[in-house]
Amino acid sequence: MSNNVSPALQVAMDYYDAWKNHDHATAMKLVADNVVSETPFGPVEGGGALHKGESEFANILKGATMVSAFGDENTALLMYYTHTIPAPSVLSSKYFKVENGKKRSSTRANSQLRKLWRRRSRKRGGQEPRPSA
Repeated sequence: MSNNVSPALQVAMDYYDAWKNHDHATAMKLVADNVVSETPFGPVEGGGALHKGESEFANILKGATMVSAFGDENTALLMYYTHTIPAPSVLSSKYFKVENGKKRSSTRANSQLRKLWRRRSRKRGGQEPRPSA
């Protein structure tokens, strides 16, 4: 990234790049020990819990494609397509709060959509619905 990127956006983008490339060691260096994060498996607290959840998600993650990213001194918002085994392309977004150069918290901006997605999945016998074109 260029040198004129906001501090929070730099941390968020570095975390995203490490995450999508399954480089958990690098990603975890960007995370505060007391991080609070919303993940596809639910909310987690602490770096160890986040690492465990992200490692489990890595088993189905095939990649990600950035759509847009914005940030300021302490916050960043990333929008990207997540490519997984059960769902080839899901539009996702994550809001990051950064303190002292580390990810302090993150919230999935599409968490309500994910809850509806899971509810639909259960109604279809547990099979993940395919996104409409």
